[in-house]
Amino acid sequence: MRLRAQKLRRFVAHPFLGVLRDRRLRLAAILSVAVAFAAGGLPRAARAAVRSSAPPRNASQLRNGLLLQSLNVFGLPWPAGNDVANRCSRIAAAIDASAPDVVALQEVWDDESRTPLLVEGYDAAWCESASGLLGQNGLMTLSRLPIVESRLFRFSSASGVEVWTSKGALRTVLSAPGGGSIPVWNVHLQSGVDAGTIRADQIRELTAWIAECGDRCCVVLGDFNCAPGDAEWPALVDRLAALGIERRSGDEPTYDHFQNPLATPEPPAAIDHVFVGAALPGRETRAHRAYDRPSEHGFVSDHFGLEILLPRR
Repeated sequence: MRLRAQKLRRFVAHPFLGVLRDRRLRLAAILSVAVAFAAGGLPRAARAAVRSSAPPRNASQLRNGLLLQSLNVFGLPWPAGNDVANRCSRIAAAIDASAPDVVALQEVWDDESRTPLLVEGYDAAWCESASGLLGQNGLMTLSRLPIVESRLFRFSSASGVEVWTSKGALRTVLSAPGGGSIPVWNVHLQSGVDAGTIRADQIRELTAWIAECGDRCCVVLGDFNCAPGDAEWPALVDRLAALGIERRSGDEPTYDHFQNPLATPEPPAAIDHVFVGAALPGRETRAHRAYDRPSEHGFVSDHFGLEILLPRR
């Protein structure tokens, strides 16, 4: 979510629901309730949960390469959520139909959004917190390749209501057909147009984690909440490039209320991105938008997704 300051469309029939149209206040309302009932008031330790469901696959079972997708599913819980269970069921059906090999999902905050997204035939990794929403990071990675390792990383810097969450990165290591492994980093940075300084800190942490893990033949993707032209943008691109990880997504907006009525009114921006290790094949391959066409039921999220096909070695 971008969460630029705006007052348009703030009020609907009921004044309380109108205030909740602002996504910052909606998330704040939920977290305030969670804080009030959480034992001790602080998030307790979270761990990466993994469900194994993907059958073993070999290289001959891949199309012409590895198809990866990323999507922020807009899975805020009640009362902030917007038809969450139905939209996530439609996302799951689209995943089943398009059969990507890996899907990085953001804002999968609770069981209402997570349960429909546990697509059969995919291993799944997500954040499991003893404190419920308070300790959540909202990240979930699905893979048709077996997940052999999964680890959560939590940013030490946050602002606003996000200090109560565990936003950061979810690293999953996938068993590659024919041997070897592929690390995939699913990322969600701090929201807010005025939070560039926080995101800059998070970018430094993220790249330090990737360097610590020695991940150069990896994929880094998700909702970075920053776009070309933002002050922190050069640091994101340059720090990843220093690790041999290159940007593969373009400047086409992934958050655009002119095209998608679920998005809040703010300048359209490319805030979701895909970065790929230069050592992986297909350096000329570029990501394109996905989940950007409405069905008869409307759009599946306030974000558009991204998709990239990495060719086989």
